[in-house]
Amino acid sequence: LPRVGLVVVGDGPERSSLEALARKLGAMNRVCFVGQVPRARVGAYLRACDLFVLNSRYEGLPHVTLEAIAAGLPVVAARAGGTDEVIQDGVSGRLVTPGDKDGLRRAISELLEDPDLCARYTTNKLEILRRFSSETMINATEQVLKESKERTPA
Repeated sequence: LPRVGLVVVGDGPERSSLEALARKLGAMNRVCFVGQVPRARVGAYLRACDLFVLNSRYEGLPHVTLEAIAAGLPVVAARAGGTDEVIQDGVSGRLVTPGDKDGLRRAISELLEDPDLCARYTTNKLEILRRFSSETMINATEQVLKESKERTPA
């Protein structure tokens, strides 16, 4: 996607190989590797973007996706691990098969070309965030523990 820029926040063992790939592809002028930043600044980077992409092959519950939703970004993510617990494809974002480069490209292009679709994907952000709030998670855990205790023979 030659007219699309990419901001990579964070650091890790793959950074140098990703930078080399960006150079090889002639994309260094469109890719910004900011490295590790204080947690308080992550939101500012998210709010400066048009959309959020999580292209992982493995995820537990992707908290960074929740941060992107809180920042009001539409999300494109690989259907990995718990990602589909956060994003409902075609309702609250787009999910693609891990490794499907064409599907990822199509989903990103679709969102960048359709501001109304982006707005539709972000309208229910409060509902999603409420579902994964600390209070909701604590209440659900408490309920599981109570049900477990009720089933345990005395």
